[in-house]
Amino acid sequence: MVVSDATEFHQPAWHYTFAGGLASVVCRFAIAPFDVLKIRMQVSQSSFLQVLNTTLRNEGYRALWRGNVSAEFLYLIYGSTEFVVFSKSRVLTENLQLNKHVLNFLCGALAGSCATIASYPFDTLRTQFATSKEKPRFMPTVKNILQTRGTQGFFPGLKPTLYQIGPHVGLFFMAYRAIYSSLSPMGIAASSSISGVLAGVAAKALLFPVDTIVKIMQVSNLQHPSFGQCFKTVLHTSGAGGFYRGLPISIAKVAPGRAITMLIYEETLRTLNKISPETEDASR
Repeated sequence: MVVSDATEFHQPAWHYTFAGGLASVVCRFAIAPFDVLKIRMQVSQSSFLQVLNTTLRNEGYRALWRGNVSAEFLYLIYGSTEFVVFSKSRVLTENLQLNKHVLNFLCGALAGSCATIASYPFDTLRTQFATSKEKPRFMPTVKNILQTRGTQGFFPGLKPTLYQIGPHVGLFFMAYRAIYSSLSPMGIAASSSISGVLAGVAAKALLFPVDTIVKIMQVSNLQHPSFGQCFKTVLHTSGAGGFYRGLPISIAKVAPGRAITMLIYEETLRTLNKISPETEDASR
């Protein structure tokens, strides 16, 4: 049985924090190789086979999980923040005279923005580690960023990222909730997995060019100091196709990633709802 919106959105905040964090950490470990290869394709503007062969030949298979420690922190912070902000903002806005799909979009955009700001330093570290040809060292990398760029060095490309993440997460939650509701007769496992895949792929494909530019800015901040300059550089060197470099592998990552995340999230949330006496009255 699928948990209804009224029950789901009125569970205690820690339910969403725990469920979102757990789902995101498990998902990250499973899709780490896709993430590393996708980032290297975006930054180097090389093909999938070129990046895969070069990585395995020069660094071995362990390089496919390079930067995974910082990435796990990234996913933990991002996932827990995203789900708790979305759910609680839906409670705060449930009495507004707006279409529920519009509310899901707006609350999703807010959730994505808050989660991005909270986790962005780990995203920057993850990107640098993923593109490094040597075994990364966490603290020396942090100290180097602080010494060379200051605290702003942890937030390169934050503004365009928020421009991307807001609509991206908003579209995801709007599509997910709509598909999830329509597939509810199939049961929680099937409805959450299928809805996660379809909503995740659609949102990713629409906003992938912005993601490419942001990744290049994170690695080459000095060479590409602004979003506009980076956009022109990619367009000049690689053409329009350069903005979609790594899209197929990104979709290959997003599809199972969102399926895993939403399945674990929904199942964990349902379990917590059953065993915890703290569930709030949905009529509040």
